[in-house]
Amino acid sequence: MLIGTASIEKSEMIDARLKKEKIPHNMLNAKNHAQEAEIIMNAGQKGAVTVATNMAGRGVDIKIDDEVRSLGGLMILGTERHESRRIDNQLRGRSGRQGDPGESQFFLSLDDNLLRIFGGEKIRNIMNKLGVEDGEYIDSKIVTRSVEKAQKKVENQHYESRKHILEYDDVANHQRKVIYTFRNQLLNPQFDIAAKLKENRTEYIEYLLEASEIYQGMATEDFDLEKLAAIIKEELHIEIQIEDFQEKEREELHEMLKEMMETIYEDKMSQLDPEQRQEIERILYLQVLDPQWRDHLYEMDVLKTGIGLRGYNQKDPLTEYKQDSYKLFTDLISRIKLEAVKVLHLVQFDFTSAEEEEAAVEQIKEELESDVSQAVLNTEEPVEKKNTPIKAEKKPKRNEPCPCGSGQKYKNCCGKSGPKKGLFA
Repeated sequence: MLIGTASIEKSEMIDARLKKEKIPHNMLNAKNHAQEAEIIMNAGQKGAVTVATNMAGRGVDIKIDDEVRSLGGLMILGTERHESRRIDNQLRGRSGRQGDPGESQFFLSLDDNLLRIFGGEKIRNIMNKLGVEDGEYIDSKIVTRSVEKAQKKVENQHYESRKHILEYDDVANHQRKVIYTFRNQLLNPQFDIAAKLKENRTEYIEYLLEASEIYQGMATEDFDLEKLAAIIKEELHIEIQIEDFQEKEREELHEMLKEMMETIYEDKMSQLDPEQRQEIERILYLQVLDPQWRDHLYEMDVLKTGIGLRGYNQKDPLTEYKQDSYKLFTDLISRIKLEAVKVLHLVQFDFTSAEEEEAAVEQIKEELESDVSQAVLNTEEPVEKKNTPIKAEKKPKRNEPCPCGSGQKYKNCCGKSGPKKGLFA
């Protein structure tokens, strides 16, 4: 006999009851999975009683001998119905395999979760009208049909829940595809990263102008060029002459800034080999992209956690999630582009060779040694004696002038007492 339960808790209850009745049996659940195969394989022996949880031991055949086969084979005893009828059928299928005989029987209580939530009260009222006593065995098609309907409802609910989760995951999955497609392009040596940076630089200049409140269609005298200069200095550490930008249209400002940034960037990067330059640009771009993407995924998780509350405002949470996540994604793309341009313009290279560095260190050492030796030669007395207070032959009184010639009272100069000790410290 194989006794099927829906949870470890229920299997332990059956185990305790069988021990109380002194019925030898084997226990199979997640707590003793090491002996799982051996226990389930021997569940078909004559007189064997095995308690299993949710199809524990699947994938292992239950062998029966001729004597057990002649007695009717393996008996499956279900202590309750699962939420999914598929799992019930899997449990039934452990007996009667490959032409072997076998039986299955499920027992239910009206207090089981499945019946209690779905129509249990209706069935209880029918049984009360029929005068059925507590503990009496009932074999009714009404109960069977009620259980089947309840299982279908639960399965439909689970299906809708999984479908809903998948719709949320699809939103993040589309974004993931976009990011990883671009990331793979960056890793490709044939990718023209210089053209991508040039495109990003155009967007970065637009960002600088908008941050300075210089918009299309504004009069040139309304342009806040001082604010533009301050932002450029803060962002790129570049000083610009405001006079050069006076009375320029917005398009002219854009072109001047673009030319200035490209000139500075090309002057710096021209000192590198083309392959070395491309590798540095690729690495720095990836160092910007990866942390930004991680932060975005965290923001998406936070958004998903509270999006269900939008339903209280008569709004579809999924639609709201799609809209908000799209806004987060567009902000992410913009941040990556702007940050990549900023990092590449701010990075500085040290072209000093190892030999030059060593020579510079040696020169500094020599200068320091020369300064120290000169200081020793110019010293008339040991350094430690300079700060030694002058002591008179006779100790002056506290309020008398200090003999060191400082002009202060002795108590405030050489006779100054240290911190007090004892009770009044």
